[in-house]
Amino acid sequence: FGGPATTRIVKAVVSDAGRSSTTIEVPQASPAAAVNEPDLRERATLTYDDEQGHHQFSMCKDTLSVGRGGSAVWVDIQVFAAPKVSREHFRLRRDPSGRFFIQDASSWGTSVDGIAIPRAVRSDAGVLRPGAEHAIASPCRIDLAGALTMHFEAKPQP
Repeated sequence: FGGPATTRIVKAVVSDAGRSSTTIEVPQASPAAAVNEPDLRERATLTYDDEQGHHQFSMCKDTLSVGRGGSAVWVDIQVFAAPKVSREHFRLRRDPSGRFFIQDASSWGTSVDGIAIPRAVRSDAGVLRPGAEHAIASPCRIDLAGALTMHFEAKPQP
């Protein structure tokens, strides 16, 4: 009753030898610790239609990646589209001043409002390296290799 609340985590393992359990007690953070929590306010939205329907994604961190994804390629927004959309197609970043930048990471290219952005390039070893960052304004239309279009809109930050 006098100290901070505690969360008890119990891990149970069942095997041929029987059951064993481990208990860990984790003190809950005090309200003063909330100062160090990440800022999860919505920074922007990406709206699009793919093979699985209509989607609206809220960007709540400063960077994200978009593409078809796969077992070896992790993306924040996984789209279901034609193979022209790369496993990682583009990256989006918000800088501390609130400006947004896009970076092509695809084989087939990305455009913003109909204008192609700097393309990803292949090195001599055949490795694809993302293109240069390109500033984008809000709202805008992001086209993924002519196979899928996303609508981007930044949210005002206090």
